[in-house]
Amino acid sequence: MKKINKKNTANKSIQTNKINDETIKNTQDEIEFMKLHENSYLVNKWVNNPNINAIKQYCCKAAGIYYCVIHTLFMILIGLIIFFVTNKSYLCMTLIVISLDAIANVIFYDCPLSSLEKKYLNTSMIESRLQGIQKYGMMYANNRIYDTQLEVLINGWTMCAAKILVLIVFDWFHISY
Repeated sequence: MKKINKKNTANKSIQTNKINDETIKNTQDEIEFMKLHENSYLVNKWVNNPNINAIKQYCCKAAGIYYCVIHTLFMILIGLIIFFVTNKSYLCMTLIVISLDAIANVIFYDCPLSSLEKKYLNTSMIESRLQGIQKYGMMYANNRIYDTQLEVLINGWTMCAAKILVLIVFDWFHISY
């Protein structure tokens, strides 16, 4: 019985040594691969090139600016539609767009366009606006951007819905607008 236990113990230690040898060999292979990668022509001449890094940073900023422009257009166009359009079907479509944006805000806990701006620019228009307002001592004592975004969306949704209701009342009483 003792001989069997000794053999089992010896087998386990041999297996452990094999596993350790394989792990060491894999680690050495990885280290050798990383050295080859770092010394390669492609990495040294292209990836670590300052001009290539400048182009990468420019492309990331260009994407962030693109999302800022889209975000700005989105807000301006919705405002223009709410204030100047009297077609109820267009206002209902605007209400749906605002509702979808509010749902995305709740699901992602942030505006999707703002999160894309943060990804590429490390800041968003909303953060910049809140910091500017707080710097001058106005409004928004909290730093929770999510709350302020929902507040703006709720105000826009309410204005759009109120305009639709007013237009329905005008139609009901045959008041021209």
